[in-house]
Amino acid sequence: MLFTAVALLAGCSGTAHTAAANTTTKPAAPSRSTSPSPAASTATSTAQLSSDQSGIQKAVATWVAAIIEGNPAQLCSVTGQLATATSPAQASSPQLCAGGGPQEVVTAWRPRFTPEHLVGHPTVRVSQVPVFGNVASVPAREVDVNGQSLHAIMVSHGLQANATDDTIYTTKINGSWLVTGFLVPQG
Repeated sequence: MLFTAVALLAGCSGTAHTAAANTTTKPAAPSRSTSPSPAASTATSTAQLSSDQSGIQKAVATWVAAIIEGNPAQLCSVTGQLATATSPAQASSPQLCAGGGPQEVVTAWRPRFTPEHLVGHPTVRVSQVPVFGNVASVPAREVDVNGQSLHAIMVSHGLQANATDDTIYTTKINGSWLVTGFLVPQG
């Protein structure tokens, strides 16, 4: 089976650069209690997981809704660029968003993401998914658009019915969850 990795902002020109401050930090002096209590650690982990899930769900739901509604600016607001050998992972820059890439993504995927007989704005819900550090993968079967899985909608528009690897990838960049990839089987 062949796969297509969708370039989220294909056709964009220019390169965004970020400058990191050149600072030196002094390590904090250790406190008397150097490890949190198990209860505090569990509460922090639970709160962080809840925050991560919420961020992932919001980014994916916004991204899918932006495609369906034909809104490239909204799409770009939740799209990030993965790190490369020459630049760190980063949110899409205004220059990148101003290029034609977001419109190309919307134009290419809107017919495949839109449920039949959609009236008004789509209602998009995203299931909780496992988080691995700063990345999470959201299978299209776990994205609900007006009561139908995104996978089922794409199948109704020609995706292979047995395809199981249609996945939206998210990455936490500078504290925010952003969509950084979309893999769809071709065949």
